[in-house]
Amino acid sequence: MESKGWAQYYTNEWCRSWQESFARISAFWRREAMAKPIVRYGSPIRELPAPTHRTDWESYHADPQTVFQRIAAQLANTEYCGEALPCISAYQGHTAASFLGSPHRYDSRTIWTEPCLERISDEFDVAKWRTDTRWIDLKRMLSYYLQQAHGRCGVGYGIGCVVQAIALMRGTANFLTDLVDSPEAVESFRDRLLAEWLVRAEELEAMLPEGAGRWIPFSIWAPGRSIFSECDVSALFSERMFRRFVVPEVQAMARWAEFSFYHLDGPGADKHLDALLEIPELDCIQWIRGAGGGRAADWLPLLKRIQHGGKRLYVECPVSEPRTLLRHLSPDGLMLDVEGCVGRREAEEVTAILSGQ
Repeated sequence: MESKGWAQYYTNEWCRSWQESFARISAFWRREAMAKPIVRYGSPIRELPAPTHRTDWESYHADPQTVFQRIAAQLANTEYCGEALPCISAYQGHTAASFLGSPHRYDSRTIWTEPCLERISDEFDVAKWRTDTRWIDLKRMLSYYLQQAHGRCGVGYGIGCVVQAIALMRGTANFLTDLVDSPEAVESFRDRLLAEWLVRAEELEAMLPEGAGRWIPFSIWAPGRSIFSECDVSALFSERMFRRFVVPEVQAMARWAEFSFYHLDGPGADKHLDALLEIPELDCIQWIRGAGGGRAADWLPLLKRIQHGGKRLYVECPVSEPRTLLRHLSPDGLMLDVEGCVGRREAEEVTAILSGQ
């Protein structure tokens, strides 16, 4: 479908650049030659009130009406620049562990997922996902968002990934021990849970509208079925462990989707880049420099390796860095998400840099 066709699903109430953005982002995903990078940045129109200390944090993060009202206010209050587009995604916790018995703890920043599995070798019914209250809540949340969005924004979902879910269900220290002491049990659990993940993802896909494209975390649009894969705990894995336990999951998810995206999160995880570059089905790698990871430009050798390895590259950077990155990286297959555009002046600076390309 051409970009004009995708844009017909959406309204101009919150964003007016659907058609142009879809055309450019489609070229990014379809590996068409690009003379300029995809660049996303936004500027808030006015200051919104912050939540108070009396806020019910569970409702704040998990109640569909509460979350939609909060996110919709932020989306409507943003001036979208470059290829930035408004989107809301349905979540219940961070990963599939939320649907398999892991308790939640809520605070002002996020939802924490607590361990629920005493031993990796315990008998476990992965199909319990199908009747789990939080799974049902996620489907209700997604349905509510689709009803309320009315084409003003994109709507996606997030169900996390399998190896990361097992790590949360066991707790990090226990899981790392499992990788050494019971690797076959970990592989068996991963494979059974991955099969269930694919069934559940198909169920959510069937709820999404034709003609709207697809959305993954970080408000990233794609012109077809797409997947966001990650394994943050792999920063603690050896390269051999990553290839054994994580790569098969990434491959299976990338084969399921038309467009695939891997979230490579922070120092410690960068040692797995070679393994990711060797996955032919994987389209795009996102580099997150993480807390204490310095500037995006400090990672230019790694960013260049991603591009030279034939993958699309997504990188976040502060407003001070686009000029440096664009001087050293190829614009072809590059997506920059500019952090910190908190005012019109900063947004105009980024626009001026891009116009000079």
